[in-house]
Amino acid sequence: MSHRRRWTDGDETDFAKLADRFGLEYWPAGARLVAEVREAYPEITRPSRRTGRALRNICFFVWCCCRDGDLELIPTLFHAAVLLSAQDDYYDNSRIPAAEKDSFCAEINQSLGTSSFELCAARSPQLRDLTALWSYVAGTIPRRAPEVRSYWVETACQLNEAMAAENRAIRRAGINYEDYMRTAILSIGVVFIWATYLAHERVPMATLRELAPVLVHGATAVRSSNDIASYRQQKNAENAVTLAGGSSACFRILRTVVEESRLFRQGVGKASVQPHVRDVLLNSLDFLREFYQRYDFDRGPAW
Repeated sequence: MSHRRRWTDGDETDFAKLADRFGLEYWPAGARLVAEVREAYPEITRPSRRTGRALRNICFFVWCCCRDGDLELIPTLFHAAVLLSAQDDYYDNSRIPAAEKDSFCAEINQSLGTSSFELCAARSPQLRDLTALWSYVAGTIPRRAPEVRSYWVETACQLNEAMAAENRAIRRAGINYEDYMRTAILSIGVVFIWATYLAHERVPMATLRELAPVLVHGATAVRSSNDIASYRQQKNAENAVTLAGGSSACFRILRTVVEESRLFRQGVGKASVQPHVRDVLLNSLDFLREFYQRYDFDRGPAW
């Protein structure tokens, strides 16, 4: 019997109950996994960093979305999610020059294309950890399915470029909601997590192409939910809610979440994927949508 459940009733206590179950059923293994990641990447997982505070909840998210039969995938997906969080932390740092961020983006994308990360001239402990983590995650992607691997590399490069583009965009005066969302949808990175999962499931390219527009709907719902969390916690001056503007901005973003979630569920339901793949996609969206509207990954029920 699977340990996951669907997030359909909106009952906040469900998160606390599932977090307790996570602690009982998986946390001994999860604690070892977190300790290994802290030891391997000490700079980006420092307790003072957002990612360092979020490790348990990141593990909680991956565990909730995987089936019992997918437990061997948890370490890979956990590393991918930690990478996403740590890189987001890096790009959010306004003290780091934009030129350095653009250079790092170009170096990682080149390394992804050549499958050689030795060329990356990481200039700080933070960048060394990020580079090593990219190397680890890329090394898990199956090589015996070159088309699927190419799809994953393309998605990873797209993530990097979107993060760099969002960093440039938020520094511009007068950015509007539409311009912000065009880059923000991709930079939140859930498509990267889904691509990593789909690559390991060796989903055929025809199906990946079929899913591509569907995943954008899911990414829009997740990013909008994330920005609701940012707005609630006053983390970022510019987010989807503040840029939408007006007294009903938050309700407008919530309507976007509902509609994009509906389109995502509809598209995944029609896609030519195995039932267990469909379950993971739908449950990950349900988890993130509800979780972000109550918590954030550095403050939540798995703490």
